[in-house]
Amino acid sequence: MSRILVLAAILAVCSSQKELNIKNEKCRTCNFLVHTFDEGLKKTARQHFAGGDTAWEEKNLGKYKTSETRLIEVLEGVCKKSSLPNMDKFTGISDIEFKCATQLEQREETIEEFYYNQQHNNMSIWLCVEQLKLCCPHGHYGKTCEKCPGLNEGSDACFGKGSCHGDGSREGSGKCKCEAGYSGNLCRHCDSEYFEESRTEKSVVCKRKTKFDTSRHRVRITLVGVAMVTVSKDL
Repeated sequence: MSRILVLAAILAVCSSQKELNIKNEKCRTCNFLVHTFDEGLKKTARQHFAGGDTAWEEKNLGKYKTSETRLIEVLEGVCKKSSLPNMDKFTGISDIEFKCATQLEQREETIEEFYYNQQHNNMSIWLCVEQLKLCCPHGHYGKTCEKCPGLNEGSDACFGKGSCHGDGSREGSGKCKCEAGYSGNLCRHCDSEYFEESRTEKSVVCKRKTKFDTSRHRVRITLVGVAMVTVSKDL
């Protein structure tokens, strides 16, 4: 019986750790694909066909903006770390270039659809959220992109005083992890060592209570009392 309890405790800890640490690799990899694709679009934004006669080229070859020639040039830098000025947003994902290339290969037709017909849309939302369903919009979490706590009340997620577990991903529990000084399921209450400075329907501001040094105060009272006794004796 004791072994079963120990095993249950271990599983509970592992489950808790898993809940706390969401890598959200598929969504972040998709956004890596988007960022590198977008960099390619920026680099080729002012380019045109190499012939020199832009008017003739656009009439006979089509616009360079949505040409196959430009798409090939853009794809040369997609899923490559070297295409981005920094990788801060994508740290912690091992083999990200390989994983990105796999997504690209599996969704080649979807990428082409964006390039030829959907460039007016936000690629991250259109591709990663709506088409591939690997991410959720900001303020949503889980397989069906449920709203984070607070949004149904017309406020920000966790009333802007915490983070929603799984925010932006297809993972997570949606539970709020409150900032220091805030508590409750929605992070709209103050901790015991904080007081409520202000509150509206959509927000609350908590401030740390000032600690009063009672021991020092008692000493001062005692000294004043001694001084008064001394004066009365002199009289």
